[in-house]
Amino acid sequence: TALLPVIGTALFIRYGTRQRITGIYWWAELTPSTRMGDWSYAIYLWHWPLIIAAGYLLDPLTWPYKLGLIALTFALSAASQKLIEDPLRKAKPFKIPKRAFTLMASNIAIIAALTFFIPTLLSPNTNEDVAIDECTGANALLTNCQDQGLEGQPLASPTQVADEKSEDTYPECFIPKGETDFDRSDCSLGADPDTSDYTIAIFGSSHARMWLPMLDKVGRENNWNIQGYTKSACSPVPLPKASPESTGEELETAQGCDDFVFETAEELKNDPEIDVIATASLGGSETHYMEDGDPASTDEKIEAIDTMWQEWHDAGKEVVTIGEVPHFDDIEAPTCVEENNEDVAENCSVPFSEAIDPDGTFQRLTADAGNAEIEFYDPAAGLCNSGTCYSMVGNLITRYDHHHLSADFATSYSDNFSKFMHENVLD
Repeated sequence: TALLPVIGTALFIRYGTRQRITGIYWWAELTPSTRMGDWSYAIYLWHWPLIIAAGYLLDPLTWPYKLGLIALTFALSAASQKLIEDPLRKAKPFKIPKRAFTLMASNIAIIAALTFFIPTLLSPNTNEDVAIDECTGANALLTNCQDQGLEGQPLASPTQVADEKSEDTYPECFIPKGETDFDRSDCSLGADPDTSDYTIAIFGSSHARMWLPMLDKVGRENNWNIQGYTKSACSPVPLPKASPESTGEELETAQGCDDFVFETAEELKNDPEIDVIATASLGGSETHYMEDGDPASTDEKIEAIDTMWQEWHDAGKEVVTIGEVPHFDDIEAPTCVEENNEDVAENCSVPFSEAIDPDGTFQRLTADAGNAEIEFYDPAAGLCNSGTCYSMVGNLITRYDHHHLSADFATSYSDNFSKFMHENVLD
């Protein structure tokens, strides 16, 4: 793309002439052209912030607005060149080399300091610790608190929650998308593995990883060791994701996911140290394939998952599946809460029937239709009530994007999940 103006400039210089009307230099020497040349740097400085501001303030950004922006850019550029650039360029202090150097150095220092400190001073604190009590986060719905914290100011700022999108929790336990060679030997959460009462493995996609803050907490409180086996976009479905038509990077990524799922499923079954295997994944329409290359049907996926679960149980493992959490389509929770502080529940919620699509929730479907001896934990009860799923519950923002639980909100399930484990899994 950059070649177009570069080559155009080279052709302009090499083949331009001053011949009247037909010569490009003749046009370039006219007063409007030279004026625009004088203003060019100011135009460069002004045009972009105007475009950015207009994108937020003018919707839609139609052609009359665009033409107005061009006119405003030229007007501001002419004014700043005449009132700021020229006076400074011709100022006496800049005509004496020593003073000019001193002013240049001091200006650079001031600009550098402002560039560094102003964003730091203006940015909100994104490291607030949240104390989880009986009506904080998911607890507000799970314990039926009178004030369910669906409106108002969240305990952790939207900026803090949104930052989790780019800051993976427990990276030592999470294999990024596309990577296959990964060392998870440092992934040991909760209690010390040498002295713990139980070892629990969590297996699945980023929707398994998002439960690690909660599992780490309940592990320390109950003397359970937690082992994470999680990989981006790799649901714990023991069927190939690589289609017969896949090639190149697509094939490599799909095969990496297949290797992770099949090898982890076998490793967990044969590891004598693992007492409990928990699975979790995103509800969606991922395509998996049978050995003959045909896309797997819903029933075939259910059968494959159910068989894997039963094999784990037959190997002496307790099996827990954590149900898929609601998907809020295009509603980013931090942004929506920030923009609708007084009516979060009305503007940032979705119906349960839309948030949890039964066609793609294979953890839920298999737990309901399969025959394997497993226990099912449903997190929807902490997010949804009376057929509605919320972006803020118990004064905590529930997600850092469309469908991943925020770390604090996941942690707020700790007491409920611990009770579930003691009553249903560990006896």
